[in-house]
Amino acid sequence: MQVYGKPYRVGLTNVSMSALRTILEITAPSNRICVVTDAEITQLNSETSTQEGLEWIRKSVAGTGTSGTIVGTQPNAGASGSTARYNCTAEGTVTDVFPAQGFNIVSGYRFQPLPTGFLVIPPSGILGIRWQAAPEAAIDVCGWIEFVEVG
Repeated sequence: MQVYGKPYRVGLTNVSMSALRTILEITAPSNRICVVTDAEITQLNSETSTQEGLEWIRKSVAGTGTSGTIVGTQPNAGASGSTARYNCTAEGTVTDVFPAQGFNIVSGYRFQPLPTGFLVIPPSGILGIRWQAAPEAAIDVCGWIEFVEVG
């Protein structure tokens, strides 16, 4: 199923993380919904097999983190109305926690849902992905979330 709207991606590259925190979060614009269609969390420097857990979360107050750059994934997408942050050192207010998903840090985590599993962010809503618990050791994280602004 195609989601019609403007497609965007926000990401981070080699950001060191060693604490329980939101890796990436998106705030939808006040006049549109956002639909998360794809995401990946991985790393580039460890060859040690370690099991980690991630969970998708909704927030009513955004976390405090580094501002993420949102880019269009197709020509002429225009500027996104959304905002994004990564490596949130203050979590904000978490309202919903989706069930955790485990993954091996060597192979990384990939979220490619069927259309019935797309995550929808309502207007002005906040959705993020965070560690379920602090990583076993410091990890230089790479990753991205791909989403479509609809409306």
